[in-house]
Amino acid sequence: MATKTLYFLATAAASPDWNGSIQDGGSAPTAANTGFGWGPAKNAVTSPYYKARLGASATVTTANAASQIASATGPTVGTGATNTTAGDTFSSPTPYTGTFAAGAWTISPMLRAGVAGCIGHLNMRVWASTAVDASSGVRELTSGSLVGTAVTLSTSADVNGMGTTGWSPGAITLNNEYIFFQFEWQETTAGSSNTDTVFFRVGTALITTTNFVVPLNLSPGAAALTTTEPTPSTAFGPSFAPATVSLRTTNIDVLLLHCDGANNSTVFTDTTGRNTVTPIGGVNIDTSKSVFGGASANFLR
Repeated sequence: MATKTLYFLATAAASPDWNGSIQDGGSAPTAANTGFGWGPAKNAVTSPYYKARLGASATVTTANAASQIASATGPTVGTGATNTTAGDTFSSPTPYTGTFAAGAWTISPMLRAGVAGCIGHLNMRVWASTAVDASSGVRELTSGSLVGTAVTLSTSADVNGMGTTGWSPGAITLNNEYIFFQFEWQETTAGSSNTDTVFFRVGTALITTTNFVVPLNLSPGAAALTTTEPTPSTAFGPSFAPATVSLRTTNIDVLLLHCDGANNSTVFTDTTGRNTVTPIGGVNIDTSKSVFGGASANFLR
């Protein structure tokens, strides 16, 4: 399947999480500053950290001497839309079931500044959770904080807050899980901000993933696709009564069965290599009933 493109939005997610919102696919949203971000100021702390309050109606001005997301055990979700009670992540609109292939993700959280000369970078962690508010089933997809390279923000151009830093994880398999992108701004040049404002910029801010594959599920508990095998012409062999055969499957991606195995075999190999097929109802390979020579599936029971 194709890659996914995720866009950062200027709107906050609804209660109970109050995170920043992400749009999955579609057209890029209209360019605009978000209504939330940070208010870094001249500070005696060396390289102060500002924890995100995404979805907030005001910027965060409190600096910390040490990273707050580095010691986090999961994304922080809020209880309301103010600068002290909103979440600190952008979260996916729906849960995902499937696998992102190993490879590079393009992480481009774009920022703008209210005063020129603000220098710093973003720190990021990525989480998965089975709950929309990350209240259960939380696990980390990154290995600690991903530290961006320093950038100089502009008031008139979109700047990637991660700089040139990329993320190339191994294959990521999700099972009905939401994705959370947790961010923190770090001022790297003392006093450079001069009471600046730093906002996420939508329109060009995006995440592009590797290929995402939805699994083919052939478990007995899945929905059944039922077909009836027609009676063949006697020109190709003896006639037989129709049989109803069930393949239990959901989320079909690609399935290709040649049915060209050994006589009486019950092994049906998917040539695409993506799926494992388990016959139901005594289906087997019968080389005597081939239309074109070789083998065919025998649906007699």
